[in-house]
Amino acid sequence: MTARGAAPEGAAVVSRDPATGELWRHYPAATAGDVASAVEVALRAQGAWAARPAGDRARVLLRFRRALFARRAE
Repeated sequence: MTARGAAPEGAAVVSRDPATGELWRHYPAATAGDVASAVEVALRAQGAWAARPAGDRARVLLRFRRALFARRAE
């Protein structure tokens, strides 16, 4: 990890079952550029998201939750 908290290019994150220690997957770690890009996109989207009624935001989040649970075995 770099001092700014992002991993160097090509680094990986290892995910393990906390109960058994069994290896689940390796994921590519975010670089400083990845983090900066994600923050920029989030900042641009925040105003439109905040302007939506709370019920709309809740429906979007519930749809997202359902999609995550439908793919949890992956």
